[in-house]
Amino acid sequence: MNNKYIIIALAAAFGVNSASGMHSIKGLVKPAFMASLVAGSSYAVGSQLKCDSIAHASGTIPGKFDEKKYPNLAKFVVMHRCSSELEAHRDQHFLKGDQIDRIINAERMKSVIEQEKLDLLEVPHKCLAKKSDGDYEVLSKKIERQNPENNELSLVEVQQLFEVSQITGFIDWSSSNVMRSLSGKIAFCDLEDGSFMSRDLKKIKSQLSDAFSWSFLTGYMTPVFRFNDDVKKWIINKHKELESSFFTGNKSVRALKINRSYDKKIDFEKVKQELADLKRP
Repeated sequence: MNNKYIIIALAAAFGVNSASGMHSIKGLVKPAFMASLVAGSSYAVGSQLKCDSIAHASGTIPGKFDEKKYPNLAKFVVMHRCSSELEAHRDQHFLKGDQIDRIINAERMKSVIEQEKLDLLEVPHKCLAKKSDGDYEVLSKKIERQNPENNELSLVEVQQLFEVSQITGFIDWSSSNVMRSLSGKIAFCDLEDGSFMSRDLKKIKSQLSDAFSWSFLTGYMTPVFRFNDDVKKWIINKHKELESSFFTGNKSVRALKINRSYDKKIDFEKVKQELADLKRP
């Protein structure tokens, strides 16, 4: 697809028809961003940010193991075991196999929301359900979507979602992952390791903004959420601001999936390591 027509398509989506407006749109779109538009996938931008990714925290947790040898894993099982009610009605929820990274990232995301006072966002409950063979699998509690007629995002909601992307490295913007629940809040439903990148966030703030801007203005989130022109302008201006910023200092900003600073009662990285040790032949 010719870049000229992509710019025109973006301008139409943003409601821009002036020469100066077209120039601002042109400044928003970088080569990597263009590539994602041509590919027709909001995830194409995200995939370019995923180098240096770490291995998923996966592997079935057995019903019995040496708890003294793997104390953090044992503590994890106790802390994140599903209630008997959830286990009894597991068929009404989502079963996610052995990927405990979904629980870990959900807990870390809850910490981000609490620490940053992002009170319009939420994360559905995830826990370990015991299977008939005694081993554990990950259960994600099902949430109901709110009526689509109520899916207009306010400026504050968009600002909070944008902040999450910058703080955590979240890039998996899709209608199956992010939705408005019956509580009225915006819920992050699927938080596997692949939903985040793992590079120094401070160095790629503009690229994270690329993924966010495309997803909400022309990509996978547009059929799900609506917002007014003032919100669109805020997204465009915020992206331009990040593109022209210079980030100084030697301290890196770690992505959520490897960021211990959000761990409260247990070191999740030690849990991952102990599970890897347990599964090692």
